[in-house]
Order: sequence, then C-alpha cells, then structure tokens
Amino acid sequence: AAFVSLYVRTDRDRVGFHGVLAAVVSGLAGVTVGLGFALGHVAPTADHVIAHFRLNVLGLLGLSIVGVVSQFYPPAVGVLPHSGDRTALASIVALAAGLWVEAAGRLAGNDGVATAGLGVGFTGALAFAYASRARSVLAPRGGDAGRQRRRKRRRPAERPQ
Repeated sequence: AAFVSLYVRTDRDRVGFHGVLAAVVSGLAGVTVGLGFALGHVAPTADHVIAHFRLNVLGLLGLSIVGVVSQFYPPAVGVLPHSGDRTALASIVALAAGLWVEAAGRLAGNDGVATAGLGVGFTGALAFAYASRARSVLAPRGGDAGRQRRRKRRRPAERPQ
C-alpha cells in the first residue's frame, strides 16, 4: 500500500517506477500463493511451488532490480539505436507479463500457457539486456577524440602573447 501511494503521487516520468510496481504486484501474488499453501487452499504440487518461487524470486526480487536499474541508470544515456525509455518500458512489460502468464499457466496446470509465458519473459530479458548494454556504451571517450578535446583546451594557453 505504501508503494502504491508513492506511485500515485509521483509524476511517473521515469520508467523505473513501473518495474518496482510490477515487482510489488508479483510479490503480493507470491505471498497469496504461499498463504494458500499454509492454509491448505492450494495443493503444494511441483508446478504450484515453481510458480510461487518464480513470483517471489524473479518477480519481487528480479523486477525490483530491473526497476531500480532503469531508475538510476536511464537507458537514454546510451548511444545504441533504439535505446531509450520505450525499450526499457517494453522490457519491463514483457518480463512482468511473461512471468505472470507463466505463473498463471503453472497454477492452472496448463503447460502451453506456462511455456508461452516463458517465451514472452525471455523476450523481455533480451530487451532488458540490450537496454542494459546501451547504458554502458557511452559516446566515444579517449583515443583521438579525447586528444582533440585536450588540444583545443591547451592551444590558447600555449600561444605567445
């Protein structure tokens, strides 16, 4: 409830907030499944336990990391093509949707739906990897470009008066 209140009050101009919100939703879903195990409403079958595990680890923890990375290292600082907020948001949406579809498929006992969710999540992971790589590839520094900048700064001081 605290994060939802913070999310509603902010201007939401950063993509990272969406990742953390998706993490909170995943964590709540994981806790709900866990309570179902504890109270006896959900049978602890292998698929149900995997869904619970993935909602908590990949959802709560993983999507929190994706959101924080997108918040503090914005994708627009990179120079790779199509690296921007849209790519970061698409990766968050695909990761979250894939995880939730997979969990729903596992909880319903439908392997086809779970596999489709894995595919969507994998696509989101590839998009996040690309956006993360774009964050680490900055405009060229050093080499000839760096020497050119340093020479331009020194020239006025080197001229005799």
